[in-house]
Order: sequence, then structure tokens, then C-alpha cells
Amino acid sequence: MFKWQRGSRGQKKRRKNNVIRIINQLLIVISFVSHAAMAADKPSSTTSTEGTTMQEAIHTCGERLLSAAGKGTSPEVRKLPALYTRASRDKSLEFMEWTLAVMYVESKFNRNAVSPKEARGLMQMTEIAAIEASRRCSLPLLTDLSKLHDSYTNVKYGTCYLKLMYEVSGRDWIRTLIL
Repeated sequence: MFKWQRGSRGQKKRRKNNVIRIINQLLIVISFVSHAAMAADKPSSTTSTEGTTMQEAIHTCGERLLSAAGKGTSPEVRKLPALYTRASRDKSLEFMEWTLAVMYVESKFNRNAVSPKEARGLMQMTEIAAIEASRRCSLPLLTDLSKLHDSYTNVKYGTCYLKLMYEVSGRDWIRTLIL
């Protein structure tokens, strides 16, 4: 995600403004997703278990977010809600909202995205973040960083790291994104 670094006042102000801009984008996305989740949270007459209803809500909510972002037509992007439910350790609707928002802001749902700082994939995982996720979540250590372009791997490591940062920040989403 973000790291504060030393620099001139102008650099610090630009970094602060970038973080504020990104947080505002995330809040807009979260607001949209929350409204979609409320619409999707109605129990279906064809489902008998709470887990199935929540999974449907995640899929519906994710599809609406992707559609609103103008990314809902790509077959690969349409698979993201299902990918999230398979790869993420935290299956809650709130965590899915934040995860999809981070994916949108960080990579615009482009699994091949690479930042100037060598962050890769949907969730823009750096080598350090991938190592920390593997160490803390008992995931295999990635020796080949190109594996972070695989959507499943990126979401698995990225959601683990996001959850770790969420816990470290005292369960505060704004502080999580700044860490």
C-alpha cells in the first residue's frame, strides 16, 4: 500500500495529497458498494443457508462495482468476485468491499499492472509485502515475483497482507491504507 518516506515539505505535501485523493476514491467506491450490498442482502427464496446468501451478496456486489467502474464486460474481470471468495481468508462483505476498492484504485483491475516501484498485479503487491504475507499467513514463499501477476496468487497474498495491516492499524480502514 503506502509508505511514508523522508523528503522535502513539497514532497511530503504531494504524498499527503495523493493519500487523501486515494482515500476519497476508496470512500466513493465503498459508498457505492455498500448501497449495492444492501440491495443484494435480501435473502433469496432459493437459498437455504446463510453462507450461500452471503456468497450471492458478494458476487452481486462485486459485479455491480465492476460494472460501475466500466470493467464489468471483460470475462476475466467478471470472475473477480468468485476469485475473491476462493482466495481470501476473510469472506466478509465489508472486507470484500475494501479489497475490490483497493484493486480498483491500485491497478484498475489490471492483473498485469506494474508500478514504478515494482508493485505487481491486481493488489499491487511488492516483494516485501509478499514475503511478509507468506511469513505471517503460512503461505509459500514466492521465489518468482512474476507469479504475482496470477490473479489467484495476487489476491491470496494481497488479502492476507491487507488483513494483517488492518489488524496492525487497530481495525481502522483509513489507517490501514496509509500504513
